[in-house]
Amino acid sequence: MKKAIKIVIALAIISSIIGYCVNQSHKERIKREAQEKEELAIQAEKEKKRKSVQDAIKKMVQRYNAVNDWAETIKDKDKIFSMELEKVWVLDRPILFIGNVRDIKNLDKKNYQVEILLKERNIFSFEGTDTVEANRVRARLKLDLRCNKNIIDTFLKENPNVLKSKNASVAVIARIKHVSSFDYFTKDDKIKSGNTGSGDCLDILLVNKGYSFLPLTLD
Repeated sequence: MKKAIKIVIALAIISSIIGYCVNQSHKERIKREAQEKEELAIQAEKEKKRKSVQDAIKKMVQRYNAVNDWAETIKDKDKIFSMELEKVWVLDRPILFIGNVRDIKNLDKKNYQVEILLKERNIFSFEGTDTVEANRVRARLKLDLRCNKNIIDTFLKENPNVLKSKNASVAVIARIKHVSSFDYFTKDDKIKSGNTGSGDCLDILLVNKGYSFLPLTLD
């Protein structure tokens, strides 16, 4: 009798352990499925934002008939002479640039002067692809643009966080009038040369959100 009771107790304990393990496994599976679902939702939202930004940039290019393949000409170059940039920047058509807003200051009653440090990667083609292609431009390139205050004030009103960051990523349509060079110190105190394109800003669009397919920037 005692032996039978022991067997029953042992079986009950084993059954409880099995039940606990099954329950824990079920909870872990539910938790894992919930995490996977959340990750998929996050990725879907990122893709939605990326597509939205890409479409907005395409519309800008089409609206202004802007050049968007200039980076392909000078890709992977550490040093660029101004005359090389003049060939691809000083044109009859406006140009699309991707960069970070570094400074905005008053130029006159109607205009601001906006400094933009270009990203290492700039759009060069929308052709034959569902995603925006990009090429690396290793040289340090900047824009020094005269921008109508109405354009910038509207842009800042819609995107107030731009004033809180030195790295607000934007797409800019600009008409470049001339190119110059400048020197700067690297982190290891070496002197290198960069180039500045000066001209007029025609339009500007914030691309921080959803623009993860252009992640690299110059420090």
